[in-house]
Amino acid sequence: MYCKKCGSELEIENQRFCQICGTEIRRYHNNSQLGSMRDPNKSSSAPPPQYQDIRQTHINKRSGGPYSKRCLGFGIVSLIVAIISFNIGSSLILDNTYFYIQEGIVFIGLTIARIIGLIFGVVNRLSYSKAISMETESSILKAGNILGILGISFNSLLILISLFMI
Repeated sequence: MYCKKCGSELEIENQRFCQICGTEIRRYHNNSQLGSMRDPNKSSSAPPPQYQDIRQTHINKRSGGPYSKRCLGFGIVSLIVAIISFNIGSSLILDNTYFYIQEGIVFIGLTIARIIGLIFGVVNRLSYSKAISMETESSILKAGNILGILGISFNSLLILISLFMI
């Protein structure tokens, strides 16, 4: 069975709460089995009742859980910060005003933005490791993994380049 809220597979057959998100799993008895359990004349060797989640629907294993989605989101933000800071920095370097007017302010601002992008990349890697251990592998998780690695790489490279330009 699977959790209705996060889609993770339940580890124990008669589990009452999801081990990932803590949602209560509601179950019901099959009417025929419930009737045989109440009848004292029936033998006690009847199989135990089967439990099912009333709200269970078809769960697409390709859609990611909450950690996969966080991984993708942080990867996207990390890469976007790298791209925007690269565009701003390169356009200001090509424009001669960068070296004469606001050299210190622009350098500090771009470095802070790149460090923030690097932090988003690190949080992406933490979400990825949590998702790998708790969720099934999905296309969302794979894309988040790739984007996070690219975001960390580009932000690190841009920080190194800006340090050499001092």
